[in-house]
Amino acid sequence: MTKVKVGLFINNNGIKDVELSSPEKGNPGIGGTHYLFIAITYFLQKLFSHIIEPVLFAPSIKRLPDDINAIEAKSCIEAVSQASEIGCDIFIWWPQYPRFKNLLKSLNKTNLKAIAWSHNYLYPSVLHGLNKCENVKRVVAVSREQLDSMRDHPVIRKGTFIYNPVHQQVDKKVEKDSHSVTYMGSIVPMNRFHVLASIWPKIRKNVLDAKLHVIGTGKVYSRGNELGKWGIAAESYEQRWRKYLSDKDGNPDESVVFHGNLGEEKWDIMRRSQVGVADPMGIGTFCLVAAEFQSVGTPVVAGKRGGLLDTVADGESGYLCANKNQLAERITYLLIHPDTALQMGKNGKDHIKKFNYYLISVQWIKLLLDVVNDVEPILPEVKSNIWHNKKILREVIRLARNNFTLLSDMPSITEFRDYIPGVTKAPK
Repeated sequence: MTKVKVGLFINNNGIKDVELSSPEKGNPGIGGTHYLFIAITYFLQKLFSHIIEPVLFAPSIKRLPDDINAIEAKSCIEAVSQASEIGCDIFIWWPQYPRFKNLLKSLNKTNLKAIAWSHNYLYPSVLHGLNKCENVKRVVAVSREQLDSMRDHPVIRKGTFIYNPVHQQVDKKVEKDSHSVTYMGSIVPMNRFHVLASIWPKIRKNVLDAKLHVIGTGKVYSRGNELGKWGIAAESYEQRWRKYLSDKDGNPDESVVFHGNLGEEKWDIMRRSQVGVADPMGIGTFCLVAAEFQSVGTPVVAGKRGGLLDTVADGESGYLCANKNQLAERITYLLIHPDTALQMGKNGKDHIKKFNYYLISVQWIKLLLDVVNDVEPILPEVKSNIWHNKKILREVIRLARNNFTLLSDMPSITEFRDYIPGVTKAPK
């Protein structure tokens, strides 16, 4: 059997000095997408080198795993050219600006069969480009919920989903730190850390000795970003939430511990926490942090939107919340009911078994073989959370477009958002 040669590209310019040589130890404190491109390359090579020959293209290859074939490429367009030259069958990338249109033009000049691995919700212009580009054979979402959000757009004909793989932690029996809460993530406005900060005084009123551990800074995605007075986030963003977490002198309150960006050291803090908080308003497509908390037996409290509906078993391995009041209530509840928190933590370990690297790698192998053999994708049926994110309406639009010629150009809900206020309302 001839091996399938697969090129992957990730732009690691902002994290080129971070040690990324051991993906099996988990995310070393960088963005989840960047980590996963490196990790999936590593595990495909480690587990299925008899079937797949993965090649990782990146601007810097100095601190990548020794066991993978890595080639320096300054840009995604350069990676496309090099992948074509060395005979790759498939090219996988994260569809983003800049130069998105030029990238698609470059792909169409090659024989590469391309897979857009979409770790974020895509703008209509990007969806249109992916749909029209002949060389793009799949658009891979990282959760069922993310895939369903594209049902009303023509690109869904190329759509499928594969959950993100999660580092499965070795079982360790530790005592939970009573009344401890840990937040982990990039401290930037989009991730809504300010929502958690704003409710922390309320939580402290109900649980006087509550402790908040914060893992992450504004440098998660780029180590070159400038930070503010506390060295946690950009000054403009720190000003937005410092007042909630300050003592009378303007320093971090004694109830809050900022740990900065952590690698392996994070696991012990997460494991000992009574509650884990991830993506407070649910803006993510999967939320690797939520899965990592569950992997160490810590229940998750997060936003009730998007990929978190897949990643967290609501009411079993944690709580998903519609607003910040619910967020405060659920965190408080778990802090004063340690037995419930402990049971949810155990449930979480079982829930995330479906995200283990071997199972996810097998799904990638099947996808890659399907693409190289020109097998058409089969769209999964709508099975869960049918009233979420106007999913039924999206499916009706898809069916109408496919079955009625006059409606074939019907726009998607996302394309309506500038004209109908509230259709795709984002959390504040």
